[in-house]
Amino acid sequence: MDKTAIKKFAIESRQKLIAAIKLQMNVLGIDEEGISEKLKTSTSEIEYYVDDRNPITGSNIVKRQRLVAELQEREKSTDFETAFEDLVEEVAYTWFNRLIAIRFMEVNGYLPSHIRVLSSSANRNEPDIMMQSVADLVPYLGAFNNEEEQIMDRASESEATGDMDNKYRMLFIKQANALNENLPYLFEKTNDYAELLFTPNYHDGVIQHLIHDISEADFDVNQGGQVEIIGWLYQYYNTEPKDVAISQPKSHKFRNIEIASATQILRPTGLLNIWSKIPSVNYGSNICYYAMIA
Repeated sequence: MDKTAIKKFAIESRQKLIAAIKLQMNVLGIDEEGISEKLKTSTSEIEYYVDDRNPITGSNIVKRQRLVAELQEREKSTDFETAFEDLVEEVAYTWFNRLIAIRFMEVNGYLPSHIRVLSSSANRNEPDIMMQSVADLVPYLGAFNNEEEQIMDRASESEATGDMDNKYRMLFIKQANALNENLPYLFEKTNDYAELLFTPNYHDGVIQHLIHDISEADFDVNQGGQVEIIGWLYQYYNTEPKDVAISQPKSHKFRNIEIASATQILRPTGLLNIWSKIPSVNYGSNICYYAMIA
């Protein structure tokens, strides 16, 4: 197990996820300083906050409203900038957890569908899930609503990068939510605003680095891979916030998010200051063992 590569990936993934989430927040008219009103060019069906090149439509309008409500609620117990930063950290960590768990499951054939979500079993650029029809995916991801079907159709017709990214983002989130039925502690139902802020793509960024920078064998239990890699990834992910937290003076009043970052330490025999569960989940002939960090 190449821990140097694992550490580099985890630290850089946190940075990239946070940057991407903040960029998406900016598109929604939200930053560290506050929440912007929608532009006058907005209508009841389309909202604009930055310019007319970034419309907010459909269910995303409601998701933004819930994001604003969440920030305003958090602001009551602190200041807006802290509420903003904490929410961004939480959303980034949530999706990092899911990315790592899905990678472990797809490598070992533990996904109920046995369809790879992050990579291709045939060395294509697109993950296997992108090559499936709605009919193929419904048994594993659940029914597709009209908006989701339109996203699928638009991507098939245009094959434009933006449309393909929208399709992948939708499929990834549906897969994560579908896994709640099998692994409820690891794949808790995602808040609407967390879905709105997650913008994965398979051709660049965190997913590409996860696939190419960390050996698949490190995840493969048949090649010496083990659940321990998940613990190392979680610990290394928190390297920077841990360094910041432990450098604070004794008089500093730690917030929960700082305490979590400062106390996540993995030992080969277990996790310190974190409780771990290793349940087994039977998918037909497969037994999935995973470590869940609570």
